[in-house]
Amino acid sequence: MKATELDIGRERRDGVPWRITVRKTADGIGVYNPTRRKFGLVVFMLVWLCGWSAGEWFALSEILRPGTPLAIDLFLLVWATAWTLGGLAVLAVVAWNLVGVEKLFLIEGGGIVVERGFGRLTRRKVYRVDQVGDIGFAHQLGTHRAQGILSGGAVRFFVDGKPQSFGIELDEEETGRVVSLMRDFVERHRPAPAADGEADAQDGASQPVRS
Repeated sequence: MKATELDIGRERRDGVPWRITVRKTADGIGVYNPTRRKFGLVVFMLVWLCGWSAGEWFALSEILRPGTPLAIDLFLLVWATAWTLGGLAVLAVVAWNLVGVEKLFLIEGGGIVVERGFGRLTRRKVYRVDQVGDIGFAHQLGTHRAQGILSGGAVRFFVDGKPQSFGIELDEEETGRVVSLMRDFVERHRPAPAADGEADAQDGASQPVRS
């Protein structure tokens, strides 16, 4: 999307600045939702990663040391594998808290794009507007608002009957703003149903002619 267009401004009821950014361009509307940075959690996890790296080094050094019994090597290999995966998961949470972002693009022409991730590790989903419906607050649709990278998000919608989401850790007013934007966009771009006369004419044209 072109980055030269104006920002859609709207004051919050409580007067504080918006955390999300909404921009309108010639191509459509973009919503940018940066992560809520929890620096206390980041510091705790960085300290934990120091201990994790010490455990990782110890396990690998024991596995590579000659003369270690095979049973111990196998145990350490299984333990180190699980330990490594746990450390990578914590690194992902730290990266998300520092530089994570969600993006929602409502593209003129009838496309909806949702991106979530950090840096080049970004997942993108693309939907046609005629696939999307039942847009609303996640907790009103029977789910709880997500509170982290593994959550679904505060805005819930359905694509071909399957639940999708956007808006990790949006507050109520932010969620309402995104829901309103999505509903208006889908309403404007949803194909109009055929009129009764047109439908009858199409049905008649599809019937075989009998002699």
